[in-house]
Amino acid sequence: MSNIVELNWSNPPKGAKFEYNGWERIPKGEYEASFLTWTTFRMGGMSRVIWLFSITDMGKYFNKTIPMFFNAKLKKRTGLRGHFKPPPRGKLLKIYYKLRPHDPELKRLDRIPLTKLESKIYKIKVVDVTHDYQQNPLPEQMIYSKVDDVELI
Repeated sequence: MSNIVELNWSNPPKGAKFEYNGWERIPKGEYEASFLTWTTFRMGGMSRVIWLFSITDMGKYFNKTIPMFFNAKLKKRTGLRGHFKPPPRGKLLKIYYKLRPHDPELKRLDRIPLTKLESKIYKIKVVDVTHDYQQNPLPEQMIYSKVDDVELI
């Protein structure tokens, strides 16, 4: 059993903006990207939220989908645009407020309006995931890229 999460999106839900074919690897660096959507899933007792960004820089990596991972408690269903509640001082809220600095403080953490992140261009910092959850090195074929940081342009 590997540490790769297989998400079954061969038949994406109606309105899905992409089809999951495995996380891709692109060179480390900064790229311009737009926020596509988010998804939630559970794995081995852990629950995660994934923000998905699409690279908008023209070139070889145009329109590639890159994930950003967060911890959160999941509510109701999992999957595309699933319901969740992030930790009150967690990474997800820090980044949300960094991207939406003029928004008022959220009264309910289970109602974060992530749709407000759509239709804007961001600068994302992409890094490679080279180790698994036990800090063992991944084989070269299993290394993938993820978003490490996001800034509003």
